[in-house]
Amino acid sequence: MINFDSRIKRSRGLKKPIILGILFILLIIFSRATWNIYQKERASREILNEKESELGELLDRKNNLDSELSKLETERGIESEIRDKFGFIKEGEEVIILVDNPGFSSSTDKEDNRNIFKKILDWIF
Repeated sequence: MINFDSRIKRSRGLKKPIILGILFILLIIFSRATWNIYQKERASREILNEKESELGELLDRKNNLDSELSKLETERGIESEIRDKFGFIKEGEEVIILVDNPGFSSSTDKEDNRNIFKKILDWIF
């Protein structure tokens, strides 16, 4: 009987390291799969945040376009848009075009063109 009990203990003793090794290998496999799923979830969360910000920008743009469209539905809005884009005027209105005179220079331009020695002499005397 003593011999039988010692064989059972020996066989149990040999099974423990094998079972622990198998469990360790399974733990590594499952932890690697979990890590991969975590990385995919994090990447998809970043993409979701980007798309939500894009959606916000597009909604703002839609609101702006809707407001411009509502302006164009009125007679006054159409008229102002035609005036802005094409420069049309009504009968009886006059257009004033301001053009800079190329021959005219301000006094500051003349002062800047002076020689540096003259500036120094003016400053001293």
